[in-house]
Amino acid sequence: MTLTPTPIDAASATGPDAAQPAPDGAAPAGREAMEAAPMKAPLVPPMASIAAPTETVASPEDLAALTRPDFPLLSQIACLGQPLIYLDYAATSQKPRQVLEALQHYYGHDNANVHRGAHQLSARATEGFEHAREK
Repeated sequence: MTLTPTPIDAASATGPDAAQPAPDGAAPAGREAMEAAPMKAPLVPPMASIAAPTETVASPEDLAALTRPDFPLLSQIACLGQPLIYLDYAATSQKPRQVLEALQHYYGHDNANVHRGAHQLSARATEGFEHAREK
């Protein structure tokens, strides 16, 4: 059984909230103005008109196989010979190999205060800091 909404007819409405005709030349006000206003199209298209993605989404196993090599910590073997799984959600995040290599290079070659010095190390640290998001 499906229920369909029934439109409200202003002429059949009764009671104190029923729409009253506006005096000659006066614009309708309140509920009557809202009922007289044209309906606007919805901002979001109906779900049926949204095309389904054509790309296939990788399964969690595929994503793990693609991601695990980037995290050296995850190459360890845990109990019962299973690969290590790290599920801490707040205190510590594991860093991928690319980040560890960038940190090692920074601390080995460019470690200086950013935006605070006029010397070569500070200039390189500042440049690296400002361009980090571009990579």
